[in-house]
Amino acid sequence: MATFATIPPPVQTARAVILGATGAIGRELVADLVHDPSVAAVVAVSRSPLTTDAEKRAKFPVGPDVPLAKLSVVAVDWESYLSGGGPADLFEGCDYLAACMGTTRKDAGGAAEFERIDHDYSVFAAGEAREAGVGTVHLVSSQGASPQSWLLYPRTKGRIEEAYKALGFDTLNIYRPGLLNRGDKLRAGEAFLVNWLGVSAIPTRQVSGAMAHHLRTGTLKGQNGTLFFNKGIEQAARVAQARGAA
Repeated sequence: MATFATIPPPVQTARAVILGATGAIGRELVADLVHDPSVAAVVAVSRSPLTTDAEKRAKFPVGPDVPLAKLSVVAVDWESYLSGGGPADLFEGCDYLAACMGTTRKDAGGAAEFERIDHDYSVFAAGEAREAGVGTVHLVSSQGASPQSWLLYPRTKGRIEEAYKALGFDTLNIYRPGLLNRGDKLRAGEAFLVNWLGVSAIPTRQVSGAMAHHLRTGTLKGQNGTLFFNKGIEQAARVAQARGAA
């Protein structure tokens, strides 16, 4: 059983690396941290290079007048990275890793491809981060995640969680949101459930807000992972929003 203890909030020299930075949750988290004065550097990992401020503003929901000096985008060829050809210094000086990677079987092109992207890429990067000395990780998983599941999606998410736990990070926060409301980026199945059947969905903005809040204020320390479900995510996001409006 993990032993938990309060850890202090980050200092103003904190450097955060975001995997899956251009996804629905990742892009919101990038914007949160760019706005956060306690974070000195934000590294957004993307498959495609974004070199100009105009490209970055088009991809991430930052305000038009917000300086982007602390935001850098690192383009990674994941197959090359797994073969030792990736950026060797990606996690150098990194204080926090946020793993927001995610795809679908359809988008990936099949079950094997889905597992390759969702599991292998993420777990490999986490291992590299651990070797570089990263101690605090925020991992986006999914409601129902279990390595014993008969279903591909929750089984893969469960396997990712177990792999991250095995790496022995000082602090591992695991977020298990239910159905995501991605706004105008809803996937077809999600749009049907939300818009036609009225199924409740948690906004991606709340998930990123909770992650940014825990990074900013400190959280619980325990390498076996602290789980946050919809209720805990919503509570943390509300606290973050209230503090931001104060």
